[in-house]
Amino acid sequence: MELSLLVLKTDKLEETKRFYEHLGVMFVQEKHGDGPLHYSAALGDLVLEICPGEAGGTRLGFEAVGCTTGGGKDPDGQTLRCTTEN
Repeated sequence: MELSLLVLKTDKLEETKRFYEHLGVMFVQEKHGDGPLHYSAALGDLVLEICPGEAGGTRLGFEAVGCTTGGGKDPDGQTLRCTTEN
């Protein structure tokens, strides 16, 4: 079994999108039927979505080439761990 979808709920949709774009994630805007406008990005085999809603307690870990920080928090205070690929 492999993780294929990760949905981040936030009440700071645009700010959260900009945060992850700064890390190199490229989003597309989506809306399915009567559902909310949200953003989606393909990260290898994983789909990352940012959707409007109450922020949760998600912890994320990314490996990124050229990452300059050991981690931090996104606009909702969710923990981000960043490691550099050598």
